[in-house]
Amino acid sequence: MNALQRLLEAERLKVEIVAFNPETTWMELAAGEIDLVVAPIGDAVTAQARFNCGRFLFVSGLSEGYDTIISKTQLPGPPLSLGIVGGQSGELFAIGKFPEARLLTADDQTQLQGWLTEGAVQAAVLESAGLKGELAQKAVKLGGTSPDGPMPTVVVLSQTLAQESPENQTRLEILAATLESWKGLIGYLNTQPELLRSILRAEASAMGVDLDKLFQDYRFLSPGEGRQALLQGSQEGLLKQTLDLLVLAKTSNLTSPDWEKTLAIPSPLNQLLSSPVSAAISPTPNPRATPAAIGTPTAEATRSTTIASVAFEGTNYVSGSAPTAPWPEPTTFKVEKALDFAGALTDTRVGICTAEGFAAYSLDGKLAFDSKEGGVPTSSILADPSTFYVTRAGQLQAIDEQGKVLWKFPFEGRPGQTPLLTDTHVIMSVSSRNEHKVVAVARETGEVSWQGALEKAPTCAPVFADTPLPRVLVIDEAGQLTAWNAQTGGVNWQSALSKPTSLAPAVRGDVLAVAHPEGNVVLVSLVDGRQLWENQLGTRFTAAPTVTDSAIILPATDNTVYALKRENGEIQVKVPLESLPSSPLVVVGENAYLCDQNGGAHGFALTPKLSLEWSINPAKTALQAPIFSTQNFALISTDGSVRIYPR
Repeated sequence: MNALQRLLEAERLKVEIVAFNPETTWMELAAGEIDLVVAPIGDAVTAQARFNCGRFLFVSGLSEGYDTIISKTQLPGPPLSLGIVGGQSGELFAIGKFPEARLLTADDQTQLQGWLTEGAVQAAVLESAGLKGELAQKAVKLGGTSPDGPMPTVVVLSQTLAQESPENQTRLEILAATLESWKGLIGYLNTQPELLRSILRAEASAMGVDLDKLFQDYRFLSPGEGRQALLQGSQEGLLKQTLDLLVLAKTSNLTSPDWEKTLAIPSPLNQLLSSPVSAAISPTPNPRATPAAIGTPTAEATRSTTIASVAFEGTNYVSGSAPTAPWPEPTTFKVEKALDFAGALTDTRVGICTAEGFAAYSLDGKLAFDSKEGGVPTSSILADPSTFYVTRAGQLQAIDEQGKVLWKFPFEGRPGQTPLLTDTHVIMSVSSRNEHKVVAVARETGEVSWQGALEKAPTCAPVFADTPLPRVLVIDEAGQLTAWNAQTGGVNWQSALSKPTSLAPAVRGDVLAVAHPEGNVVLVSLVDGRQLWENQLGTRFTAAPTVTDSAIILPATDNTVYALKRENGEIQVKVPLESLPSSPLVVVGENAYLCDQNGGAHGFALTPKLSLEWSINPAKTALQAPIFSTQNFALISTDGSVRIYPR
């Protein structure tokens, strides 16, 4: 649209382009305060069914691979939870492809990719030109548009220009020039594609868009072609089917409009759109946040809670003990609209991420509070015995068991994966276009203790190690593994890995295991960052590793849990399961637990080597890793069911 505006200015025609606002734009269109609206077809049909806000002029393009449904790993069946960006064409595509899936709405494509990478949703409808990192290379495609099955995505509407009146003559003349420039702009795709790409590439790159992928997967239509496509699609039931899908998705206050009248336009406008030419504009992906300095904490209340120090045993280790099977009867309840982010337990509450915010329940399943301030969480919840730590867009919050915000730490940029909770700090990463940081926020006050710069954005959650010194470790997009002093933020050492990973590393003793989803495993010395060994397995991993005294434990897509010898990376044992493992191995005292995609929980012995001791099926859908407090533990499944057991 910016390029179109520049062409019109060269013709001495002024066209003001304003940002689309779903709360006001449709009413402004209906009132004649805006002449044209370019919007996703789902939004347009919704607005027409509610406000009769305008006439549909033409569709601006067809998705021929641009909208794709992907999962991070191979799923055993259709996805149970499916992430979308609300209002975009992908929402309708998702409903039509997987009508039984629970839809969870993200703010934008960047947040949605974060959800999928972190495991908050099993699958997502994403734009191919905006895919980043491992999702672009390794994701499993579950469906998508194609040249043989294209999908109209964006429609152009007007109210004032669809009325025949003398007052509209000047506006029609400007519209005629706009459509001619529109035609010419996209015509360059056929006549001078490299020139157009070179002109637009910097702008596309700034918005995080792969321009080559966009041109490959999205077919732009001229206004004339778009008019014909709209009329043909309407004859085939496009608009009615779109409305039906919205109704099935429980969109409220919809009344079927007169579709024939919706498509009717006056003769002068019809003449402008009567002959196919060759071009149009595609939906513009959301730009990333602009770089800015990290903020300072805002105190909400004085905190007097004492944080107990617990000896660190290793990543995915929990102090104390837990029962073996058969487990006691749990307290069971269900949370509606729960996200797949991991919940957390305090001594009296269980905290759950939902599509509307963060909710906490008492241990008998009663809602204690529903916190919506700051919006939907962006990663899994953390907790100590009395406090939840919740990351939201633009702020990290400490919330007590009554729902009171104890402090907020505001930041600008995109938060990374799940923060790290140490005895004294919450360690989180924040990225903007030109700046990437690791920040240590004091648990008591919300104040920043130290910050460390990264060359590239982090790709996985930070981890903690206490041997030989307390350290925080992070891997970035360049594959650089950095170890910071956990108290001061000073860099202890850096190690260049062969590639980055989205799976959090695991620590025990003086070693750190790094696993890549495609089957590569590296063991690193925590003393100096030396890589001790590397092994490539012929399978993909479904969850992060766990390090024991003798082995590296890795759940894999072939329904197997692998144990590699800690000294050399050779396979020590392979333990088959009946279902796909869905969580890392969690070690509690002498027991170890792992969950699967079909609601199963499995108990393992670690010595003399990994072995399966028992299996039960407490749930019907995939389970997250078990979460623990001092007195209880809980299992949360992807359908929002919560089961709380005494330890």
